[in-house]
Amino acid sequence: MPQQHGVTADRPLSSILSAEDFAAFDKAAQGVGASGAALDAYRPWLAAFIVAGTAPMQAGYRPDLGVDKTLMDRARAEGKTIHGFETADRQLRLIAGMSEEAQIAYLNNYVRHGDQIVPKLDQTVTAWLKGDAAEVGRLNRLDTRDIHEDVHRAALIVRNADWTDQIGTMMQGSGSAFIAVGGAHPADQDSLIDMLKAKGFTVERL
Repeated sequence: MPQQHGVTADRPLSSILSAEDFAAFDKAAQGVGASGAALDAYRPWLAAFIVAGTAPMQAGYRPDLGVDKTLMDRARAEGKTIHGFETADRQLRLIAGMSEEAQIAYLNNYVRHGDQIVPKLDQTVTAWLKGDAAEVGRLNRLDTRDIHEDVHRAALIVRNADWTDQIGTMMQGSGSAFIAVGGAHPADQDSLIDMLKAKGFTVERL
């Protein structure tokens, strides 16, 4: 899927980034074991993923110990039905569908502030553990709305609106459901909570 949505040889990064920005990107890429030349055919959003996604794992964060993986393993062990709100392909399509301007801003943000990736993640985890939704939202905006409105729209608005509709359909059925979403979705501006309330649902924080 990344190859399908994130690689284009006819518009290399070196042709759309300024010389200064490409040099900075090359340095950041070398820091994760790649290079600007090796990633030149990548679209900006995918190049950003490569630059930003390596640092947390190098710092000790492990995707296999994430909340989603833990909850799914527990649900399977208890024989519960699991349903996802979206596929990985849809999520990537939304990110890949951002304007080129937004993608370049997204990439440049992680290139210029690569040293802040892990500290901000640490701060987000601390805020989440404290139940400080406002701080989780503020930290998330640094990497979404504060970069470009298209990033905020692709990462949160479109997805939250879709999930709100799906939850509305679920609520018309019987029984109860446990729903887990990423920490930014119920905490940030245009949150899932706000959208559910706008649909007339009562939402209570426990």
